[in-house]
Amino acid sequence: SIHNSDNNDNQVCIWTDLTIGVIQTILMMKPRLEDDTICCMIEKIETCSEFHDLKKSLKFGNLLNCLITKFAPQVKSHKNILQKVLLNCSSFTAKSALKSLQKIQN
Repeated sequence: SIHNSDNNDNQVCIWTDLTIGVIQTILMMKPRLEDDTICCMIEKIETCSEFHDLKKSLKFGNLLNCLITKFAPQVKSHKNILQKVLLNCSSFTAKSALKSLQKIQN
């Protein structure tokens, strides 16, 4: 699971540069993701950007750019959250992701 699970085993994936690389590789394959999965990912991204030192991470910026470009129709309704996250990031990859986000039509 890439987010806190609701079941009793409480499995959690801690997002680091290593795990973000794996998640991005999966996203690059453009698997079919349910809207709920996208929503959970965006919630996790928002949480990570607030509490973890990923604001400077090139991989975090790349992950966001990948999510935005590969799943644009599904992330469209989350533009405000993603924009807030990206504006708080300082990597050049996050700035590229912000440009990709701005291209998505409402």
